Amino acid sequence: MGSESDLELLETYLDGELPVADAEGLWRRLAAEPELSAQLDQLRADRELRQMVWRSMEPAETSVRRVEAGVGARARRRDVFSALRTAAGVLTAAAACILFGFAMGWLGHENYPSNIPQPAASTGGGIPVVSTADTSRRPELRIEDGSGNVRAVQQFRTPQEEQEFMQDLSRWNQRQSQSQIPDNVVPVSEDLQ
Repeated sequence: MGSESDLELLETYLDGELPVADAEGLWRRLAAEPELSAQLDQLRADRELRQMVWRSMEPAETSVRRVEAGVGARARRRDVFSALRTAAGVLTAAAACILFGFAMGWLGHENYPSNIPQPAASTGGGIPVVSTADTSRRPELRIEDGSGNVRAVQQFRTPQEEQEFMQDLSRWNQRQSQSQIPDNVVPVSEDLQ
């Protein structure tokens, strides 16, 4: 066997990286030294054997395509599941908001009963007033507009407070109706004639 430097020189030559001047010197030595020539032949044989082993380990083209298709399918599946997971999160949040709204409405319906009692008292002119006669709850007074829609609900601690409020409201309505100018009287200014 040759020296380490000869082995490196031969490897560089086989790699095709040896300068032309050095290659010419190597050719002269190969012609003159049969041992160096045998070493070069052994290195070539070893290289070919390694290349055959590496080629046998490479997968076939069909195997590569199969693996690529599997990876692509998994990536698409992951994207679809990600999109579905996002959509499910949005739908879940919307459903939770709707349920929360219904729950708050249900809990709040006790404060605003749907059955509106018939008028127990009403003042003339101005704002119609409806009072509840339900004694199981705190006394309250419902104020309606001319169409019968409830505009306000006033609660009282005692029935006496409710009566005082009704009297005050009645006096106020009377003053309002007295202070209004009748519809058939039209004021005339001297400047307009």
